[in-house]
Amino acid sequence: MSSPTGLGYVPNVVALGYRAGKLTTALCWTRGVISFPLAWAFTLVYCTAFLLFTLLTMRLLSRALMAPAVHWWARISLGLCGVRVVLDNPSTLLDRRSRVVIINHPSTLDIMWGALIAPPASVYVGKRELMFVPGINIAWWALRFALLDRRNPRRAHETLRRLVKQMQKERLSVVMLPEGTRSQDGELQPFKKGAFHLALQAGVPIYPIVAAGAYALMPRHRLVPFPGTIRVRFLAPIETHQWTRATLVDDIDAVRTKMQLALREMEPD
Repeated sequence: MSSPTGLGYVPNVVALGYRAGKLTTALCWTRGVISFPLAWAFTLVYCTAFLLFTLLTMRLLSRALMAPAVHWWARISLGLCGVRVVLDNPSTLLDRRSRVVIINHPSTLDIMWGALIAPPASVYVGKRELMFVPGINIAWWALRFALLDRRNPRRAHETLRRLVKQMQKERLSVVMLPEGTRSQDGELQPFKKGAFHLALQAGVPIYPIVAAGAYALMPRHRLVPFPGTIRVRFLAPIETHQWTRATLVDDIDAVRTKMQLALREMEPD
């Protein structure tokens, strides 16, 4: 029996596929509604426990325990959300050294996969608004991370100045998101200069890292993530000893171009 279109049962197959797609989306949404609150509940409990430990030790062990603590948190949280992280190549962040690590920022999930690859003795720099996020604000204080007040240039400059001193004294890696805020469409946004000024002042290399797939799983205005895979690629370190303030804009554009090309290579065919 043919359909009025003369295409046999094709319209029925299309309809079945459409319904299956709707069903899959509904199941993913349902899983997200259940799993994401679980991940945040775990975060709150975990951060509170770590805070108590930090208070008892007066934050003296925060630097040494930072990497294993956030790795374990990220692994559990991503697992609860059904998100798998695959590394395209070996990590360049296994040793302890002074450097500025920059990552792209397409999704709320960036804080999780970013924590999963944290180098030893690193400081994450986030926007001041994180002070008001339950669980994350506790972890930020306990781990001695930094908050950047983008609305107050004087405070932001002072934060960067302190980070330069800490990097030189303690061999710290500083992790920053140069886009400043999550992407609206998943594309790499223009870079702010803070991370590059920091590398220039401290005389340390920049380690770019890009992730593909995070935006599809949880874009900016989505409240819960889809399960799926995030691919992470470590780009070659970029030396900054020849950079100057006069060339900084061009140097930033060159770094951004490298990250953009890597992201395009990682897009599915």
